[in-house]
Amino acid sequence: MGLTRLAGMAAVALIQFSTAVAFLATKQVFLALYGRRAILGLMGLALHFLAAVTAVSRDWVGASFVEAHAWAIAALIPVGTLFLFREALADRILAQRHTAGAVLVWAGFAATSLALLRDSAVLPSGMPLAFMALAASLSLLPLAAFALAPWSFGLIRHS
Repeated sequence: MGLTRLAGMAAVALIQFSTAVAFLATKQVFLALYGRRAILGLMGLALHFLAAVTAVSRDWVGASFVEAHAWAIAALIPVGTLFLFREALADRILAQRHTAGAVLVWAGFAATSLALLRDSAVLPSGMPLAFMALAASLSLLPLAAFALAPWSFGLIRHS
């Protein structure tokens, strides 16, 4: 394994870890602000996921059900990311230069991730288009976390 590949893997892992930490901190903010509603929302999401996994494992639903969910999530992540940046910019939590810097760092992250995936056997060749779209959409999560964390902490400051 080359030094460049190892450095790329370390950078991707660091960004993914930072994203997870930002989302966990944000979850705590929403629990503090919205309490019961946030818990009910998280429980509803978990129950929906559990019901979907159960339905698929027992062959109650077909592949089209799973693909429809993949398409829905693949569409919601970019829309949610745009919403977060719009709110953070409108609330003056982020400046345009912060946003430009975040997009630039994200582009480097996405390019590095794609290069690492291309060289590995993680993505099978016959993967449905819905799952490729979902994989591409998931690369936006670090960018969403960049906007979500300061925006959510701004909500606490102004509540």
